[in-house]
Amino acid sequence: MDDQTLGICVFLSTRPMELEKVLSLSDNDAVEAGTSLGSLRDTVCLQGMRAQAEHEGKTLKALIRTLIKQDADVDPANAQVTSRGSLEKYNRMRDFDASAEPAGVSSIGRSEPHALQFCVQKHDATRLHYDFRLELDGTLKSWAIPKGPCLDPKVKRLSVHVEDHPLDYASFEGTIPEGHYGAGDVIVWDRGIWTPLGDPTESYRKGRMKFELQGEKLSGIWNLVRTHIPGKQEQWFLIKHQDSAAKPEAEYNIVEEQPHSVLSDRTLVPRARGKAAKKQP
Repeated sequence: MDDQTLGICVFLSTRPMELEKVLSLSDNDAVEAGTSLGSLRDTVCLQGMRAQAEHEGKTLKALIRTLIKQDADVDPANAQVTSRGSLEKYNRMRDFDASAEPAGVSSIGRSEPHALQFCVQKHDATRLHYDFRLELDGTLKSWAIPKGPCLDPKVKRLSVHVEDHPLDYASFEGTIPEGHYGAGDVIVWDRGIWTPLGDPTESYRKGRMKFELQGEKLSGIWNLVRTHIPGKQEQWFLIKHQDSAAKPEAEYNIVEEQPHSVLSDRTLVPRARGKAAKKQP
C-alpha cells in the first residue's frame, strides 16, 4: 500500500463525517463526473485532505506523513483485539442443538508448519454480506464486508471485525434457523490459502495486515487496515493491492460475475426485503 492510500485510510478513519460523505457517493455521481466510483471517492477525499492541510499550514505530502506517523504511534496493546484463540463469544452466541454450525474448539495447539486457510462466505442474514475469514493463531479471524471484496485498488471496502470462528467453519454451508444469531443461508463463496507478508500476529495486533491470497476466485496481494472509527465493533478497510490480479470495478465486479459457491452446486438468492417483501403473497 502506498503512502497516499494509507494516508487516505487514516484520514477517513479519524473523520467520520468525511467517511460518510465519501461512502454516500453513488455510481450515478461517478457517471456525471465522467470517472469511476473509486476514482471519484479518492478525489473527494483528497479535496478534504488538501483543505485540512491548508488549515494546518502544511503541504498535502506533509499531512500524509503526519497521518501515517499518527497511525504508527497507536499502541497495539490498547487496541480492541479479540483474545488469542478465544471462541467463547462465538459459542455463547449460538445454540448448536438448533444450528448445524460447528461448535467452537480452538486449534491453538497446532504448532507444526502448515498452510493458512482463508474463506469468504456469502451470508444472507439481516442484510446480505460477505464474511472474510483468515486462519490465525488457531481460529478464523473474521470480518463482515457489506459489499463483498473488490478487485479495484481504488475501492476501500468497509469490513466490520466480528468474533473469531473455529477452523471448521471454513467449510460450513447451510441455513441458520430463524430466531437464531445470523439466521439465513450461507455458502462458501471462495476458499484457498493466504500467505502473510510479515509477522501475521504482530500485523494483526497493529491493525495493518498485508498478505497474498491464492483462492479459487480471489488472488494477489491485499491489505486489511484497522480504522479509528468509534463503534461497538472495529471498522477495517479491505483494499486490493495494485498487481496483475487487480481490475477496475467499472469493468469487473467479481461478486456479481461469480456469485456461486466454490464448495458445492449451491447458489444463494437473496431474500426480498422492505417493500419487495411486503408485495409477496
